Amino acid sequence: MRYQVLAGAALVVATVCAEPIIVVQTQLYPTREQARGYLGRYPTQPLLVEPDLPADPNPDGIDPVGGWGKFPGQADYDYTIKLIKAYDLDGLATFGSRHPRTFLAGETCPTRDYVQLPMFVWSGTGKKAMQKIMSGLETTVKAPHNLMIGGKIVISSYATSATPEVFAQIRKRIVEKFGDRFLLFVTPSVLFKPRYEMWETGDVSAATREKMKEDVRKWLRVADGIGIGGTSVVTKNVKSENVQMLDYIRIMYETMASVRAEPEFKGKLILGSAINGHMNAYMRGYNCLEDCTRTYRETFALPIKYGCDIIQIPEWDEYNENTAIMPTLYSSWTMRRLTRYFVAEAKKRSQTPIEGDDLSKPNLAVSYRKCLSPGEHLVVEVLNIPDGSRTGEVKVDVEITDENGVRYAKYGPDVLDEAKMCEVRYEVDSAALAAKARAPRVVLTYEKDGAKTVVADGLHPIDLAPANTWNHNAVKQ
Repeated sequence: MRYQVLAGAALVVATVCAEPIIVVQTQLYPTREQARGYLGRYPTQPLLVEPDLPADPNPDGIDPVGGWGKFPGQADYDYTIKLIKAYDLDGLATFGSRHPRTFLAGETCPTRDYVQLPMFVWSGTGKKAMQKIMSGLETTVKAPHNLMIGGKIVISSYATSATPEVFAQIRKRIVEKFGDRFLLFVTPSVLFKPRYEMWETGDVSAATREKMKEDVRKWLRVADGIGIGGTSVVTKNVKSENVQMLDYIRIMYETMASVRAEPEFKGKLILGSAINGHMNAYMRGYNCLEDCTRTYRETFALPIKYGCDIIQIPEWDEYNENTAIMPTLYSSWTMRRLTRYFVAEAKKRSQTPIEGDDLSKPNLAVSYRKCLSPGEHLVVEVLNIPDGSRTGEVKVDVEITDENGVRYAKYGPDVLDEAKMCEVRYEVDSAALAAKARAPRVVLTYEKDGAKTVVADGLHPIDLAPANTWNHNAVKQ
């Protein structure tokens, strides 16, 4: 797969590439070992576990519980690529410093049409840091699935703590060894710092915005592209929950896009991000709420709006941080449906249903927190995901019952347009609900073309934990 730079891209919302390249950061944890390495430890679990995948015949570098620096095995690699492509994604991004087989495995992978971006941490020019970079690039130039733009290999960034001056020295050493054969992205942390000003004042001043632009200019003079990684740290507190601070994230995109439109930076690239949320299993209280599906939807829409050339989603299989978009026990295939929708929107393609879907039923997703303490914010979201095949209106309502099916409250009916991405959200008084039920149930009723269907079984109960809980995971069904 090869993407060439287009000349004359000057509009703020215009991509340099013919279409945005959309990849997902992937740890490549071994599928057949996930039951042993992960089950029981994290807020969500893999939906698909393949214990019968053949063991890799070459144990060199293999880590059976999924270490960052090693390779899970050829069968696991092939299986992961197949799943990623089922989401209509262009490919994956993995740490450039990982075991070389992580990148060379693509030589024999049955799936051929995908890209694999190496991500590097640009920290400094110390011996150890440079050894990791140079070793990773030596593998990269041999890899069969590099993303090429204008004849150069695209190198992404996981984090950039170096200054522009230090990065210029890193780049100089890379060019000295390999020649000018890479397009290097940076993801500088400096773009995130003004969020503190927005926390304190509710806005970012004109002077601060101009400084942000100047910071972007400094970086684009030494790098080929600039971007923002996961935005889980850019949050605000709403009803005692940390949710995405979209106003500030929008400012970051506006800043990068407007600078890229200046004549000096014509042809420079922008990398964006979309996140499912963030809830670290070992950092209690540090989280970015999934907000049902809103966080993913709203953060995916922004890089599309501002013309990002690459959208890098963290992450595919990171259960530790609850960022995973791969099929999980509590999100099932909902993230696949959402991802396919946004990929089609970004690439200006027609929406299509998933093969095997029953098109007589609406394409709805029901989401809510599956565990919370009485008094915490409880929202039940019913989302319509358009797929180009279903049209017309669907009427929905939601009932909350106790464990025995006795109604506590009913919400709706409301009407959703099947041709549009649209939602209804119902706020439930969880404190009052706790007096009626310990594990209340959610019942969805939808009506289309005069036919009414009640979904009373199969939706996850709500665990109203009597003590405090840090489990903010949303179930998406």
